[in-house]
Amino acid sequence: MNLQSQSYPFFCCFLALFIFSECSEENIISNKGCTEIGCSDGFSLVIQPADSLFLDGVYEVSLTNSEIGTSTCHFRVSNDSTECASGHCIPEENCNASYAVGYPFQDRINITYPIIIGSLHIEIKRNGEIIFHTNIDPEYEFIQPNGPDCPPICKVGHETIILN
Repeated sequence: MNLQSQSYPFFCCFLALFIFSECSEENIISNKGCTEIGCSDGFSLVIQPADSLFLDGVYEVSLTNSEIGTSTCHFRVSNDSTECASGHCIPEENCNASYAVGYPFQDRINITYPIIIGSLHIEIKRNGEIIFHTNIDPEYEFIQPNGPDCPPICKVGHETIILN
């Protein structure tokens, strides 16, 4: 009896165990090429100035919906070089947001809200004066950051506002 014929049954048993161990739901997902990137349902409001920089002042952003009521946050833009090393910054803010201000970027603020269904009223004030208001019906799309047939599936919507 040679070595090949003795190792054949062992090889078959090993192969069967390997195949069955790979059949768990988790391994089936990973074999599809799924990654483990997460996502959250939500609505994103992007605000940009018409030119490249927000004007100095305190901005108040209010979003009103029949389900959530009114959500208000503020951010302050300063062009004071004694307050901002770059001469243009956001020294105060309380929005659930990411900010991009100053060279080489166009200013923008991206405020994130939990998912919102139905009509929204958006109002933006600068130094207490209304500079923008509108009503919108957000459209949502479903995204799958890990690819088709891979969890999670998240419902996201967004709106971009350009301030004059």
